[in-house]
Order: sequence, then structure tokens, then C-alpha cells
Amino acid sequence: KVYLLDIKQEALDAGLARIEGYIKKGVVRGKINPKAAKAIQAALVTTQNMADLADCDYVLEAASENLSIKRQILRQLEDVVKPGCLIGFATSGIPRSQIAAEAKYPARCFVNHPFFPAWRAKPIEVVLSGDEVLGERMLSTLQLLGKVPIVTEDVPCFAADDIFVNYCAEAARIVADGVATPAQVDAIVNKAIGGGGPFNVMDLTKGNLLNIHCLELLRGADHGTEFFDPPPSFATQANTPWHDRKNPGDPTHDEALAQTVLDRMLAVVMARTYFVVEKGVCDPSDLNWLTRHALGFKKGLLDIAEKIGVEELERMTKAFAEKNPGFFVPKQFTDKSLVSFFRNVTIERDEETAIVMVRRPEAMNALSDLTMEELKSAFMELDQDKTVKGIILTGFDGALAGADITELAVLKTPKAAEEKSLRSYKLLDLMSEMRKPIVAALNGPVLGGGSEISMGCHARVVGPRLMLGQPEVNLGIIPGFGGTQRLPRLIG
Repeated sequence: KVYLLDIKQEALDAGLARIEGYIKKGVVRGKINPKAAKAIQAALVTTQNMADLADCDYVLEAASENLSIKRQILRQLEDVVKPGCLIGFATSGIPRSQIAAEAKYPARCFVNHPFFPAWRAKPIEVVLSGDEVLGERMLSTLQLLGKVPIVTEDVPCFAADDIFVNYCAEAARIVADGVATPAQVDAIVNKAIGGGGPFNVMDLTKGNLLNIHCLELLRGADHGTEFFDPPPSFATQANTPWHDRKNPGDPTHDEALAQTVLDRMLAVVMARTYFVVEKGVCDPSDLNWLTRHALGFKKGLLDIAEKIGVEELERMTKAFAEKNPGFFVPKQFTDKSLVSFFRNVTIERDEETAIVMVRRPEAMNALSDLTMEELKSAFMELDQDKTVKGIILTGFDGALAGADITELAVLKTPKAAEEKSLRSYKLLDLMSEMRKPIVAALNGPVLGGGSEISMGCHARVVGPRLMLGQPEVNLGIIPGFGGTQRLPRLIG
């Protein structure tokens, strides 16, 4: 059962109707099996009685951004649910330590910060409690629900919203200063880095008042300065949209205005991004993925920063700091040395075992050229690491869905296709020749190139959700990563 609890029946009715609308669309579009749709609808139970949650294994509180109300709900909840029930708090900025300060069982309390639209967006920020067992349960539960958990430190606004609310605040200041209109700012920013523009997003999320709340949290933090004072226009605008849809503003602008707006916007966005990195709030690889998929930018913000170049980043942020007291200029900019990291591959260590994971959940962990290069680098690094005795290769949620079709589609000649295959052989040869055993841990779609990568491992362990195959033969393509040779050798 999935319980929906609210103090107002009309809110429950509206929420249920919205969910049923999503389910209906999913069935019509072929995304949801009709039988599964019926099962989902049958599992939903609306209630105004918290006692109905007594047997729940996980409860997500999403009632308010008010700390006292969150604590009150937590007290009532802990009187009802069993001690082993995990409790998540959907908050854009209130630290977990403050919410759980009076909890009976604080170890089972976590921040679970979803992103708009929450029902569809994969990323979710998680602040752990420090209990390793319960933390693993929390992450596994969110993954089971189709989310991609991104762990952050327990600081105000965590990772993404530190960047986002400052991005919105600078946009509001630009308009208040008479430099540009909301339509111009959105057009300029969206062309440069994507994401639709700050004012469009604020209108979609009705985020003006929430921005005030988050900026006040940042102002009161250990690193808080006057820079985080909320622009007065957020309060004036309140829930009124910035854009009049019937009378949209004119987005036209010249290059000089675009440069002026971008100098300010990018200075703030990049400075806050690298603040998060330098303070250890979020792993750089996680943050890069998060800023693309939670905030909707064209690429991860660390990728965009590298494209801009560290000299330009230093120029923009130093110029901005001269006019804005309390503004943070990242040390990496002044040192002219940006952090290096893997984009699509993560490495974790469990005593003498290294766990190499392909993380491209938005593409079922498809093996792009960059991913293959990062796997090669990871294995070479671990082969030289004397503390590592063995390696586990896996994909996020157990899947390795093969070569990246978008890259295959742009191959112009047979020679280009041949060269792509030959590049993959270097990785597979490295894996098979390594002195340390590599075991593939698989539990999902493992297809095409993903299947062939697993053949290059010394052993394979699979779960009940495994779907293994070489479907490319249905497209008239032979397995290109050596599967025609490795598979017969493995199965006889």
C-alpha cells in the first residue's frame, strides 16, 4: 500500500486525481502496462489519519518548509510508526540536524530533497544520518522508487539549491537594476547554458518565496554574508508570475547586453558551483550530473566551467566580487586549477575491493566513448593500486545497456565504425589481461556492448532482473566489442 496523508480531504482528492491523470497518460502513450496501472491505482490509499501509517516502511514528509511544523509532524509520526520505519524530509534547504534534533530515533531520519517535477525527475538529494545500515536502506529504497540518490553534506540548501537560488537572485537583481527584462535574461541565459532561464523556472515552480527562505538560510550559515540578502523583488513579486503569458516581453537583445548579463549570471553560478565542490558538500562527479539533470542545464555546470576556461572564470568572479561585498571567489579559479573527475564512472572502495560503476541512469548506463575511456582509466588506476585486490564492475541499478545509439547514429563510414570497435578492444584486452580479478555484478538490462563488456570480466554474478542479449543482430549489426569470439569461448 502507498498512503497519501493530508489534513484536508480536498488536497487528497486533488492529489489522487493528478496521479490518476499521470497513470492514464502513461497507459495511452504505452509507457505503463494497463495491468500495472490497475495495480498502482489499487495500491493508493488516501487518509487523514496518521495512525494508518503504523506499518509503513518509509514515510516522506513534504508538508512545509517551516522547521517548527516539520518537527511537530515528526513527533506525531514517531508516536505512530515502527522504530525501523525510515523517515525522509522533503526540504529545499533546512539541514537534517535541525529537523531531527528532537527525534526519538534520529538515525532513521534523512533529508530527501526531490526536484521539479518530483513525480518524474530522477535526482534526489540525500543527507544521511551517520548510521551505515539505515543509510544503505534509505539509498536502496529511493533507488527502488526510480530515483538517483545524490548524497550531500548537511548544510543549508545542500548542493543544487545553493547554486539555484543564487542564480535566481542575481537574475532578479539584474532586472531590478534596469539592466535587462525577465524576457531578455531568460533568452540570454537559456542560449548560453540552457535550463529555460531563471524567470521561466521561477514561474513554473512558484519559487519566489521559497528563494527568500533559502537565501535567509544561507545568510545565517557559517559562511553567510550580506551577499545572500534576498532581493526585495522576490517579496514584491510573491506568487505573481514574472512573465505575462498573454503579453510576453520582447527577448531581443544585442551582444553587449548578452555579455553584461552573462558576466553577472555566470560569475554567480560558477562561484557557487565551485563553493560546493571546495567545501566538500557534494562529490564533483555527482554535482556535475545533478546540475544537468536536476536544474536542466545543457551540460553539467562543471563541464560548462571547463568550456568557459579558468582564466575567464577568474576574470568574471573577481570583477563581480569587486562590486559585491561578501561574494565568494573559488580558490580553484585564482589557482587556475579546476578539479578533475570522471563524468560517467564512479569508484568506491570496500576494504580491498574496488567497485567501478557506470552511472548514466538517464541512458540505462549506455557505453558512450567517454564512458569507455573512463572505464579504461579507472581499471588502469586500480591495477596500479596495491591496496586493491579485486574489482567489481556494475552499472547504476544493475544495468549495462550497450553502446550509445546516439553515437552509432552519427558514424558516417564503415571505417569510422571499425575504428569505434577497435577502440573498445583496448578496454576489453586491458580487462582480460589484468592481474586482479574483475567480477561483473549485473541485475537489469545487459545488452549489446554491455553484454560484451561483462564477457571481458573474469566472472559474472547476476540477479533476478537480468535481461541479457545481443539485440543489435536484429538491426543487421554484428556484436562489435568482440562478442562473436568471447561468447562461444565462454559457453562452448
